[in-house]
Amino acid sequence: MDNPYPEKLPYSEIPDSPPDRVLAREVATYKRAVARLIAEGNEGRFVLIKGDDIIGLWDSFWEAANAGRMQFGMVPFAVHQVLTWEPVIRQRYGGRDGIVSPSRRRIMQNPYVETVHYSELLDLSPEHVLARELATYKREAGRLIAEGHEGRFVLIRDGEIIGLWDSFGEAADAGRARFGMVPMMVRQILTRERVLRQRYV
Repeated sequence: MDNPYPEKLPYSEIPDSPPDRVLAREVATYKRAVARLIAEGNEGRFVLIKGDDIIGLWDSFWEAANAGRMQFGMVPFAVHQVLTWEPVIRQRYGGRDGIVSPSRRRIMQNPYVETVHYSELLDLSPEHVLARELATYKREAGRLIAEGHEGRFVLIRDGEIIGLWDSFGEAADAGRARFGMVPMMVRQILTRERVLRQRYV
């Protein structure tokens, strides 16, 4: 089909992400699902993707991103707007297209430049769907770390610790199998949580 938008491309032409990129699986998942999502009337909404799974859809980027952070913690996941035509973003670095300074490259490769102790995680508002789960995690994290579980993934539902798994996928699959597609938290157990800072200009 003809492209009526010179600075946009159809979703079918979104390039594949290199396999070694952090969000390569999420990009592939989006490309597989986008036609169905559009057909179901979700164009313009924001989809949250973790690995091979579509977690849910929200009306704003921040709602989806906050849901991802609360459910998964500071681990990689994708939030993408569902669009038939994807905008093409052109950036200039150092005065030339595609040239990135070494310092900027280091920041892009490792945006987690700070950490915060688990006890310093901000509380959620009481009406937030995962407020009890986060409170439970903060209350139990010290014990779980002392028992040698740092680095594992904890599944929390309705303020109760359901179990521990060695990977995010195992914990998420167990939660969906037991509870279905309802709010729950899968979080990696860490003494210090990474802080992701983003700059928008």
